[in-house]
Amino acid sequence: MSSPLLRRALAASASSSLRPHSPSISLLPAIHVARRRKSTKLSDLPSARRTTAALPDELRALDEEGKPLEPLRQYLEGGLGKVKRGKAERRVVKGEEKGKGKGKKGKGKGKGKKAKAEVEEKEEEGLEETKNEPPPSRFPPRGPPPPGYDPESPTHRSEMLDTIVEAIQHWPDALVLTRVGSFYEAYFHQAHELSRMLSFAMARKSHSEPPIMMAGFPHGQLAKHVRTLVLEHKRQVAIIDQFDNEVPGKIVRRVVRVVSPGTLIDEVGLDPFSNNFLLALSPSPTDSDPSALGLAWTDVSTGETFTEHGTLARLPDFLARITPREIVLPSTLQPTSASDPAQPLLAFLNTSTATADTVALFFASPTPSSSSSSTTSASASSVSSDDDSAESLAITPSEHSALALLQARVRDAILEHPPEVAPAPKAAESARLELDAQTIRGLELRQTMREGRAAGSLMSAVRRTATRAGARLFADWLCAPSAHLPTIASRHAIVAALHARPHLRQDLRDVLSAMDDGPRVLQRFLSGRGKAGTLLQLKNVMLRTEEVVVRLWEEMDLDSRSEAQGGWKDLTELLGRFRDVGGLAKKIEGSVVEEVLQRKEMEQERLAEEAEAASASAVEDGSEEGEEEDEPRTASPKKKSAAKKKEEGAGDPKWLDDYERSIRSDHSPSFAALHAELDALYAQRGELLASLTKKLVPPHLRTKRHIGLRSTARLGHHVHVPRDSDFAAIKDDPQWRLVSSTGSGSNYAASYYVPAWFELKKQIVALHEDLEKAEKETFKEFQKQLADAADALRNNNALISEIDVLLGFAELAQQLRWVQPTMNDSRAFTIKAGRHPSVERALSKSLQAFTSNDAHLDEASRIRVIVGPNMGGKSTYLRQNAIIAILAQGGSFVPADHAEIGLVDRIFSRIGASDDLAQGKSTFMVEMSESAEILKGATERSLVIMDEVGRGTTSSDGLAIAFAILKHLLSINRSRTLFATHFHQLADMLGHGSPAGLAEGVEFFCTDIEEAEDGSFSFTHTIRPGITRDSHGLRIAQLAGVPPEVMRVARSALEAIRERDGAEKAWSSEEVGRLKDATDLHRT
Repeated sequence: MSSPLLRRALAASASSSLRPHSPSISLLPAIHVARRRKSTKLSDLPSARRTTAALPDELRALDEEGKPLEPLRQYLEGGLGKVKRGKAERRVVKGEEKGKGKGKKGKGKGKGKKAKAEVEEKEEEGLEETKNEPPPSRFPPRGPPPPGYDPESPTHRSEMLDTIVEAIQHWPDALVLTRVGSFYEAYFHQAHELSRMLSFAMARKSHSEPPIMMAGFPHGQLAKHVRTLVLEHKRQVAIIDQFDNEVPGKIVRRVVRVVSPGTLIDEVGLDPFSNNFLLALSPSPTDSDPSALGLAWTDVSTGETFTEHGTLARLPDFLARITPREIVLPSTLQPTSASDPAQPLLAFLNTSTATADTVALFFASPTPSSSSSSTTSASASSVSSDDDSAESLAITPSEHSALALLQARVRDAILEHPPEVAPAPKAAESARLELDAQTIRGLELRQTMREGRAAGSLMSAVRRTATRAGARLFADWLCAPSAHLPTIASRHAIVAALHARPHLRQDLRDVLSAMDDGPRVLQRFLSGRGKAGTLLQLKNVMLRTEEVVVRLWEEMDLDSRSEAQGGWKDLTELLGRFRDVGGLAKKIEGSVVEEVLQRKEMEQERLAEEAEAASASAVEDGSEEGEEEDEPRTASPKKKSAAKKKEEGAGDPKWLDDYERSIRSDHSPSFAALHAELDALYAQRGELLASLTKKLVPPHLRTKRHIGLRSTARLGHHVHVPRDSDFAAIKDDPQWRLVSSTGSGSNYAASYYVPAWFELKKQIVALHEDLEKAEKETFKEFQKQLADAADALRNNNALISEIDVLLGFAELAQQLRWVQPTMNDSRAFTIKAGRHPSVERALSKSLQAFTSNDAHLDEASRIRVIVGPNMGGKSTYLRQNAIIAILAQGGSFVPADHAEIGLVDRIFSRIGASDDLAQGKSTFMVEMSESAEILKGATERSLVIMDEVGRGTTSSDGLAIAFAILKHLLSINRSRTLFATHFHQLADMLGHGSPAGLAEGVEFFCTDIEEAEDGSFSFTHTIRPGITRDSHGLRIAQLAGVPPEVMRVARSALEAIRERDGAEKAWSSEEVGRLKDATDLHRT
């Protein structure tokens, strides 16, 4: 046991105001070491035994203030006398106490000595964890304690275990990972979960009764395993980190972060081109609408927040547009047992294909603070940025409830620097063209229907943005186009101006392509997770934003046309939103030496990676389940190089001769004075070096032999004298004390402690520390100024994203020969030579041409029915016209030769065949459900596309249903409709060509095939007026590769059916008239 005097010396040294980077040096090359009988050099001590127990007696003295004297200070701070701290070092000492040569599972004698050694080490280092009652809990329990935890057992009560149990009870759905030395570990029942999900072996915590199971991994693998747990297993992970220096002599552990799919900030797994939304749903039933919902969603990686009021019936549409990664519900909806009846919202989410296997579901409880803060932020945000407050749209109480729930979830997950969720302003300009879930899926806006891939989708075919933030905004505009005519017209005008100036587009793209992800860099900075490089990224974003704005203003100034013409007026209004923060950016640029700052950060990361690699290799993979883990984890001898380098001080700035200055001297007078003083010290160092060289190195060897003024962690600050030097000149000089030597005779070289160099280097190191402190303060000041400018930076980021999307539209129009559509308030829909972007792109890769087609719908001709063979292009025709409307209202030019489009409020689609077995719906039931939604929701301003309605049942039933739906769309909904079908009988039933018929407002078109003399055929893909009464189903089957014998049977069967039923009888005028009277929907 060490003496009280020694423990007092350690405590005094730990609490003293010594500089952390003070120089260290061994003053005495050979000393008598306590508890050893022979004379030895300090460097001969084994590293694991360099504790204070081995201090020489002459170094144990304290001054009158209870602090160690200078020799002890140097010893304690130097590389030779470092006080070992942390779990890994304690385990090494324990291993030596037990004796060398033991296997990792070996059970040797002397367990009492081992236990005694552990207690001594904890007493000496002050790291023994208290067994007292823990302080009041910061996190109230929401669940029971973990199975296997016994609060009455002394071995289950420690500060670390109390923290772990508290976290498990507060986050019962989270997997708690605790930093213990160089590992992250899970305990109790969660060790089994971690072992199962990551295929780890488990171990049993030593000296615990009842036993505590544990599993873990090296801390350097945290990011990789958290990504697997969060993104693949949809789990949330609570991370408990350890802090060695917050309380002297004590390890402090606390929960620093709860990571879940919807609360990623900068973790591995964020898609740079997509938002990572967390969606809160708050049921708000009313007498008029018992299924009302409040919705609030945020991307914590960018700070964007939105709210909306909806219903349970519309929830699939919201999910398709928002594509959340995580949904949070009020905890009141959480079932208390498996037999509890599911609330309708929860039942829908548990069975919906929109959320299955892709969205994590959690529960939260709004707190009074989160409710009040969300109300305040929502109230402030509900006012439009425009002066015309009449256009502002108030946030409903249900949205306030959802915001409070969202804020509570964010604060529960991001414990340090949680962002406030402030929704974007609501105004008339935010009116959107509504797309339901089936339309987003059927038109393949985000991903293909069959394979669910982004490749082949509309987004992949038409995105031309240069920035990541622009790509995310483009996705939003594509899935939620504008329904506000002035906004659409403004976007088209700006795209036209950029389209006409390729040189301007190229200049802007060059700047934007080099720009960092502004929104995510800013959010990472504000959340306290940014590094020094983040400051430079923000500075670059600010400068490049200003560069883009200046370049646009220059182009407008150079243009001879007035600002009232073309797109300049709209662009001027857009640029008017820019907020100037260039002064701050230029100040940072003029003060910071970027290459030095980046080099320092890279060096820190390299050293951290080496330390992590060393710690990762210092662990065995784990013992078999149920085995005791008595032996300490030990490092592999082959992989200790990183740890050795760290011990020797490699990369530590205090051992370097020159300080790399990351703040320029002209930043402020104080920096100028510090730099001047440091330069003067460097000049003295040069003079000392020249003097020593002249004294010790013969003139003819001075180009080959060099005196070294060196500093190392092993030898401290010393002078290295090379071989062939004049050692006689310093042999009897008492100022030169030998600390190390190599070789003999003519190869003799040595290192000496020289007071002149030691004192000079002390001054240099002290000034280095002053500079480092001043630089840190400067960076803190920059951080404060950037935080104060956060609103302006967010505004400018949004501006750049919008410019990027519009620039991409212009680039797209140039590349693919798209035209500017004419948008108005009519009900017209006229397309000349329209094309499908995705299909045209796919065909061009195989050197095939796309067949364009026209479309015309207006008040007099609201419905176009298209009949014809399979593979004839009917479905493509329907989709391309809906896509043209979406692109036009999103602000893009369109793939056509001409386009005039009256504003569309909603697009409905019924395309493709699929079932929903989870909801108990067959293919035909799904088809009818989608048709019902169209008939109940379509308006005169809607665009409806329906494909093959009624094909999931018998021909007669399907024909009747198709006729009824068509008639409802014609007379009740009065929507612009494209209706593809194989039921050519609809033309007869509607009395096509008959004055007494029902076909007023309906036009019939068809597609054909072309037959060759040899019996082969091809599709024309051209839509022409008329009716074709043959679907050519047998030809399609033959083309698909159906065996010839099957085709022969099919032809024979078709002939028999036609002979039995006879030729189809045409409908007479009387029959059409009776059908007209019988199907009068207004009368019904």
